[in-house]
Amino acid sequence: GLAAIEISGFMGYVNTQGQVPIKCQYDHAERFSDGMARVQRGDLFGILKADGDSLTPCIYEKIGPYESGLALIMKEGKCGYINTKGGIPIPVQYECKASETAYMYFNKGYASVKKNGKWGVIDSLGQLVAPFEFERIDPIHDNRFAAMKNGKFGFFNSKGIDVIPYEFDDTKGFSEDRAAIQKDNYWGFIDNGGKLVIPNLYSEVSNFEDEVAIVKRSDFFCITDIDHNYLLPCELDKVERLPDHRTLRIFKENKMAYFSLETRTYIWKEEGF
Repeated sequence: GLAAIEISGFMGYVNTQGQVPIKCQYDHAERFSDGMARVQRGDLFGILKADGDSLTPCIYEKIGPYESGLALIMKEGKCGYINTKGGIPIPVQYECKASETAYMYFNKGYASVKKNGKWGVIDSLGQLVAPFEFERIDPIHDNRFAAMKNGKFGFFNSKGIDVIPYEFDDTKGFSEDRAAIQKDNYWGFIDNGGKLVIPNLYSEVSNFEDEVAIVKRSDFFCITDIDHNYLLPCELDKVERLPDHRTLRIFKENKMAYFSLETRTYIWKEEGF
């Protein structure tokens, strides 16, 4: 029932009767979600409730999105987490930089946090799941964290137990029971057990989505399924996944076509494609 408005360079909120119950006093104001909105004064952020009361004043350098009932807060170069009642059950104690905070948002009940230059993982109660011994930890996918230790990537599970050795140069993490991994500058895919199921042949790869990945071999793109069967051969100049995520736009020798991932057939081809 509230919409953000701007008057004379400041933002507030108007209701459905045209009244302005929250006056224009903020430099930036976001839309309400679950009865809360993030607002900004100067360079600092706070959280506003729909009745106009402040859940927390504008005292934080950054406030992230809520997940698992917790949102990241950053103050004086340290990060902690605030709950939906304005309490701070996980104190502002972890090292953080603005460029790293996206790694620290809660995802499926877990968040990566940093102490003494090393990363670990906590749960939504603030309990340590994985120790502070990693150079990087990506958000959890398919019940696994991709993490870097001693310059190499491997995987551990939601209990902090290593499940795939740290032997890869890079990874895009798990998606649909496959993880893109890089060795010696080339990409392939492993399964949940760490077995190489698609060899390291590719200079570029996407994650699997709907059991399909876009990969590049030499100078050309192709489309593969999770069993490494090509839906389209490696002769394409460019491949784009459209916003519906079910259609590909394909370019070859300056000609264009559209390919359906549902039917796995061409929808349309430009003449001469």
